[in-house]
Amino acid sequence: MIKANARQRRFWSTDFSLSALLLLLVLFIFVFYPLGEIGVVSGVVMEVLFSLLLISGVMSVTTRRSAPLVMGIIAFASMLSGWLGLIYPATVVFVSSSVFTIVFMASLVGIVLIEVFRAGRITVRRIQGAIAAYLLIAVVWALFYRLVDLLQPGAFQRGPGAIPGPVASTLTRECIYFSFASITTVGYSGMVAVHPLALSLVMVEALVGQLFPAILLARLVSMEVSSREP
Repeated sequence: MIKANARQRRFWSTDFSLSALLLLLVLFIFVFYPLGEIGVVSGVVMEVLFSLLLISGVMSVTTRRSAPLVMGIIAFASMLSGWLGLIYPATVVFVSSSVFTIVFMASLVGIVLIEVFRAGRITVRRIQGAIAAYLLIAVVWALFYRLVDLLQPGAFQRGPGAIPGPVASTLTRECIYFSFASITTVGYSGMVAVHPLALSLVMVEALVGQLFPAILLARLVSMEVSSREP
């Protein structure tokens, strides 16, 4: 048991944790979540998978002194409100779940980027961590859109191409799709932001979507060049 715990700590304290986080994000966003929204995967299973994603995020910060405790508390609050939403589907529960998850995911973005930009040679796994951070940013904005939509009904107009999702979801496929369409500036979505706050969020996400890859690439290249200098 002790050896197993030691191996677990070593795994999450290395760059392998960045790869694991990326894999979980890809599976959750692009595989399990769509399956959940079309009824192939139940809401309980989705909450289990989302809880595992939050736990993996906590495990990835185990070497950061007080970070695991703080992140663990936030993750627990997010999981608790998410599970409560299945039993008591009320707006206040969904709002609480969205807020806690936004704080957790945003903090995780910062921690992952710190790990990516730490001194040393740039590896494939650290690049995978940067991709994970990009996906997390899109998820954070999807949560913001969900929160605004809950607090201000009518903040988004739905067109014929809108993708409806269950009200009880912390995230909806509609918000995720709109977020990725905004951050990549593709614009393919049945949603249109009309509320001033929603419009501001869309503009900021579009800017982040353009600036983040450029700044990230420049930073990684400069770090790689510096690491190879004698």
